[in-house]
Amino acid sequence: MKEYRCQGLRRVKTDKQDAITISNYGIDHWYRLKNYEAEESVYAERKLLGRQYRQYMRMRVENVLELTHLLDYTMPGIKTLLKGWNETNGKDKLGDFAEEYWHYDNITKKPEEQYIKSYLKWAKEKGYHQSQDKAVKIYALGKEGIPTVSSDTPSTKMLVQEAVRVLREVDNTLMTILTQMQALAKSLPEYPVVRAMGGVGNVLAPKLIAEIGDVRRFH
Repeated sequence: MKEYRCQGLRRVKTDKQDAITISNYGIDHWYRLKNYEAEESVYAERKLLGRQYRQYMRMRVENVLELTHLLDYTMPGIKTLLKGWNETNGKDKLGDFAEEYWHYDNITKKPEEQYIKSYLKWAKEKGYHQSQDKAVKIYALGKEGIPTVSSDTPSTKMLVQEAVRVLREVDNTLMTILTQMQALAKSLPEYPVVRAMGGVGNVLAPKLIAEIGDVRRFH
């Protein structure tokens, strides 16, 4: 390209003239131009991100088990009513709830109507569906449940909230890595092919590309 410019446009330096030069070069040498292909470094980066994503996901599983273990002491059965981490939006309803209430005593010490208002307010602030029916079920579970650790124990609140904090840090890291994986995947020419596969969404697509590279060679 540099040699081509030197043939007649050595002193010209404007965006318009550069565009004309590049266009003319493409016209004159189209038969020798190669189709764009992503550099191997992009796929290497995608694979590295995928590996780290799996590593942090394993850490998340361990942290979820630890939080669940603690909640079995303070709010037995609560995980049957509240969902955990949503990989699509990064929200963790169970973790957020445990951070706020952490023990059934913090629920049942209030009259049911007062707790329902408290739950609906919490759900609105956190961006969750404000379900009165869910609040009623949680209150009933709190009345029936038998915690094996007292809420008066000084370390109870600290242990539950620390478990939630650690889990949230891992979740934030997972979302950061996933966002970068998605950004890289969308820049690749094979991304539309992967997204067109049945059952493959914005979360699964970058993971597939990270593992197998350019899927167009199988298409």
